[in-house]
Amino acid sequence: MIKAIFWDFGGVLTTGPFGAFKKFEHENNLPENFIRRVNATNADTNSWARLERGEISLEEFDREFEQETRLAAHPI
Repeated sequence: MIKAIFWDFGGVLTTGPFGAFKKFEHENNLPENFIRRVNATNADTNSWARLERGEISLEEFDREFEQETRLAAHPI
């Protein structure tokens, strides 16, 4: 009997987010790979990781990610 199914959508079954990050950065005059660098900082406890694990809501993510990017000199 199947008890669980694990899906990895991050570039396995669909396009990963990095292309969208690059486009957003270009369109908003942000440094190249800015979002990836922010997401790599405190990779287990940052807002992105916590959102992926379902620990925070989208509203909490918006507030926390804005603060993380503000600390990195380019608020999003």
